[in-house]
This record gives sequence, structure tokens and C-alpha cells, in this order.
Amino acid sequence: MRLKINLETFLILFVMYHTIATTTQILDPLSENYRELFISLWGKKSWIYPLILVYPILNSINEKKFIRLLLVPWLFLLLGSGSDSGIWGKNIYSFVRSIIDNEGIIMLNIFAFISIGIIYFNLHEHVKNAFQDLHKKNSFEKDFNSGNFEKDYESLKKSKITTSTLVKKDTKKKITQKIKIQKNDKKTTKKHEGKPVTKGYHIPIELLHKPEPVIEMGVQEVKDMAETIIKTLKDCAGSETFYESCAQGRSVVRFEFRVSPSANLSKIRSSAENIAVAIASVGKVRIEAPVIGKSTIAVEIPQRNKSILRLSEVIKNQKNANGLNFIMGAQVDGSLFNVDLAALPHMLIAGATQSGKSVFVNTLLLNLIYNKSPKELKLILADMKKVELTLYKDIPHLLVPIVSTPDPALNALDWARMEVDRRYELLEESKTKNLEEYNKKTKNKLPYIVIVLEELSALLITSKNRVIESLSDLSERARAAGVHLIATMQRPDSKKLDGSVKANLPGKVSFRLGTRSDSITVFGKGGAENLLGRGDLYFDSPTHPELIRCQAPLVETEEIEKVLNYLIKNYGEAEYDKSVEGEVITPIDEINDDILDGMSSTDRQLINDIRQRIKDEDAISVSQLQRLFGIGYNKASRMMMIMEQLNWVHQDPNTSAGKKGWVVDL
Repeated sequence: MRLKINLETFLILFVMYHTIATTTQILDPLSENYRELFISLWGKKSWIYPLILVYPILNSINEKKFIRLLLVPWLFLLLGSGSDSGIWGKNIYSFVRSIIDNEGIIMLNIFAFISIGIIYFNLHEHVKNAFQDLHKKNSFEKDFNSGNFEKDYESLKKSKITTSTLVKKDTKKKITQKIKIQKNDKKTTKKHEGKPVTKGYHIPIELLHKPEPVIEMGVQEVKDMAETIIKTLKDCAGSETFYESCAQGRSVVRFEFRVSPSANLSKIRSSAENIAVAIASVGKVRIEAPVIGKSTIAVEIPQRNKSILRLSEVIKNQKNANGLNFIMGAQVDGSLFNVDLAALPHMLIAGATQSGKSVFVNTLLLNLIYNKSPKELKLILADMKKVELTLYKDIPHLLVPIVSTPDPALNALDWARMEVDRRYELLEESKTKNLEEYNKKTKNKLPYIVIVLEELSALLITSKNRVIESLSDLSERARAAGVHLIATMQRPDSKKLDGSVKANLPGKVSFRLGTRSDSITVFGKGGAENLLGRGDLYFDSPTHPELIRCQAPLVETEEIEKVLNYLIKNYGEAEYDKSVEGEVITPIDEINDDILDGMSSTDRQLINDIRQRIKDEDAISVSQLQRLFGIGYNKASRMMMIMEQLNWVHQDPNTSAGKKGWVVDL
């Protein structure tokens, strides 16, 4: 940035020097030689040529305050000059005229007025827009002279193109098409930008890269492609199809066509490769036949010029900060798709190498961090690869240090179950149903807890039964307690990711996978193997009957570092919860016949006292252990889990999920 400003300053000074040197009457020897050289090359009008530098200089420095300050006094001087500009103007005019001739004064005044127009009134933008509008009008008049696209011309003339979508318009007599221009709501963006979602907590959006323009296909290109698809479907599937609508997304273009009820949908679905060849597609073509809720089919074509969705654009348009809302990406029609993790309440993310899975985890975490302060959100990060989440070390949202081995990760799941038990007791005492109601009613707010398990397969290999037991328990009860789980897998093996695991992770995101069988493992159907990679994803949840396709936002390592460094600098490093850290980080010995020998003398004495106390009881609970032995909730829960694995107690199936009881087996 510093080099760029210096270059711009040099160019401005050069233009000023050249003008004076080629028009002045009194010069030093160096300037006189300079003038003679240019006049010999270009003639007496050589002072005009630096004008070609006016536009690029002023266009690039439009927002540089330093350069603007440099120009202001010079422009003020020129605007005040002239033979009929009063005493001040006459004096300036006489002074300037004594140095340069009339041609130089004219040239400098032209430069001054152009400078004012560009710097203060965006003159170059108005001129550029005028030429663009003229070009669009001529091209659209040519493109819409015939066919189903005639009606689209009027709507295009009235709008500025940002993200365009071709949609259908129903009338009583026939279906016509129009091009609907979706324009970002600038008022909403400005209202949100720069204001903290949480009062007193704010991370500047300027730390992220600026949004990039959307690259779209031209109208004629869309028209030609639609006609090619119609012809190919007729040749390969024997089906008459009629153009219905078109939507342009960041990575794909989606066409919809009407077909007759007697059309052979099986042949239509098998025509994807033929269409790809006919249009020279840059990637796999997807056909959805039929579209749920419509009498149409859909054909999705990869964009030749993919548009990047920056995380900054996502953060700016985040309208709902309640719960754990985050924007998953841009849908095929260009709209942003919002998901509430608190409503899912757990999520599985799958994707092969270079598919965009790791970037997506980062965008999800940053989205949550932007919306929730360290008091409102706590994270437990388990990074089995030891390289994916290291940037988040010591951020204030962490509940415990980042773990990188299976045992602490499994301990985190066990601790989460105990925390859910504790929170259910608090909900019962406060007569509330969930975390949101509890935080509204009480002064002692509880944070959301999100556990991220990077590479779930490593845990399934270590202790599958323990993982399934924890997932089953959390799936049933964790939503109301505000505890949520995000698990990732690079290759979803059906032997590891069986029905019992998938059922407990209802929200599923998949990027490009290696095989159709991998897609079936995740979604129960193929399709993810045909995704384009680099952020192209499918999302599935119980509330959506069909897979939702999105282009995930992009965030780069440089941006992550800036945000997290700002976070630590302004809100401090993590203050780890020692009691939780002891439960999670400290490895729990394998429960076997010799477990008592592996415990500390204090814990061994405590569990022996508990055994003597409860051996004549029929049942016991965690809260009873707390009251009887004056210990904390985590210690009591740990003792109960040890006794359960020693077969001293077992869970009573007749007790409610929120208030567990154990039957004594001694």
C-alpha cells in the first residue's frame, strides 16, 4: 500500500511539472532542456499528453485521503484564478500568467475540473454507467427480439444487475418468462455493518477481504444454452420440453423445463452426460427429475466463471443473531442460506481432500465467533489431524485447550453428557424448558457449548461403542441444554458411519466425495460425487425433503489470523475452566478390575465411602451424591460413571431424560 501511494504521488507531481515545464516562460536550464525535448518530439501541444494520466491517477486515489489533501490547495488555487475573478482571482491569474502561458492555464483548469468531478462527484462512475447502459440496451434489444425472452427486456432496463435470476411468471392464459434482478439490500447491510450483534462485543468486518463482484452469463449465452438443452433432451430422451426459468448461482446455473406427464423421466435423468457434451460443460451436469412440488425438471450446469463468495459478504448479511445462526452459503438462485445449529442440533460434515470441508469449518467457526461473545459461546475443539484448528489456540471462546488425541476427545463427550445432566437440573429448578428461556429468566446466564470433532473416524476406531453411546445421549437431550456437536469425516466409510451414528447427527453437509457409495453413506442417495469441489456442497436435514445445494463462503488463512489476533488482543486469551480441563484433558484410566489401584488415594477413599453408603439403597442419583458427600457436580458425575462401569450401579430406564437415576446393584 505504501509503494502504491508513493507511485501515485510521483505521477501527480510529474503531470504538474510537465505542464509547467512545457508552458512556462521563465525556466531553469534543466526544465528548458526538458521543454525543448518534448516540443521537438510532439510540437507545441506537448503539454496535452499528460492528460491521459488524469483518469487512472484520480480513479485509483479516489479514497486516498493523503493524496486528496495534496490536490485540494492546488485545485483551490486554480478555481480562484481568472481575469474576471475579483481581486483574489486577478492576483492569482497574474501570478500564474507570469509563469505559464494561456495554454498552460487552460490545461491546468481542465485537469482541476476533472479532478473535482472524479474525487468528489464520482464523475468517472457516471460516465462508465452511461456507456454500460447504452451497451446493455442495444444488446438486450437484439437478444429479446424473439422467443420466450421478449418479456425480459423491460425488467432488465429498469434494474442494475448484481445477482440475476430467471424466474417464471404465471398468468391465466400462459406462462411467460422474465429476468428478475436480485439487488442486495444496501440499507440492511449498512445497518448491520460496523455494529456488534452482541452489545459491547464487536469484531470489525474490515479484517476480512472485501466482497467480490458476481460473474454472470450473458442473456444470449443463457438463451443458447437453454435451446441446446431442449434439443438434446428431445434427441436423447424423446421428450418435448419447454423453457420455464433459469437461476444463476455462484458456481452453477439452474434451468427448469416443463415436460409432459407422459415423459420418460428415467431417460431424462440418464441424459446428463449427453447434455454435458452438447454444451461443452466444465464439470458434471446434474438433472433433478421431477422437481419436488412442481411439474418441471431441473438441469444444473457448472458456471464457466465461478464467483467467489467472501466471508465478509456473509457476515454483513447475517440478520438473525439468535441461537447459533450462521449462513451456510449461497444457493443456486443467489440467495444466502441460513442455518441455526441450535435447531439441528448436531451436524456431520463430510468431504474429500481439496473439496472445501476444512475451509467450511473455519467459516462456520468465524461466523459463530462474530455473532457470539466468549460469555455467550464456549468451544471445545478436538483436532485429530493436529493441523486443522491450531490457529484457534488460546482464543477466549475456548473452554479447554485444543485436544489432539482420541482419549481427551472421548472425555469431552463424557463431560458434555454430565454437563447436560447439570443443566437439566437447573432447567427443572427454574421451571424453564430450554437454554433460551433459562437465560431470559435468570441472571446467571449459561453459554452455548459447541464441540468440534475434527475427523470422527479416529474416535470410532478407538472406541465406537463409547462414541455411539455419547452421541445417542446427546442427540436426545442436548438441544434443550444448549450443547451441540459438529463432527467431520474425510471419507465416510459405511462400516464406521453406520445408521446408529448418522441418526444422531441429523444435520448433514457434504462436499465432493470420491464415490457414489460414499454419497449414499452420508445421504442415502448419490449425488455428492458429482459436486464441483472448492466449496460446492449439499445440505440435508429432517426439515428439508430434498438436498439443498450451496456455494460455501471462502475465508483465507490471513483473514483467520487477523480476526483471531484481534479477538485475543481486545478480549484477552482463554481463561480455561480448570474443573472441565481436569475432566477432559486428564486421561481417564481404562475401567477394569484394577481401576481402584489407578485412582488417587483421595478418590479411592471417596468411592469406597460411597460404596459403603449406598450398598443398602435401592437407587441413587448424582444430586444425592453431592449432598451426602459435599462434592461438586462434576466429581459426583465422574464417580457415578466409574461405579456404572464397575457394575455397581446401572441407569434406571424409567427415569426421565432430564433427571437420571441409577439402580444400585451391590
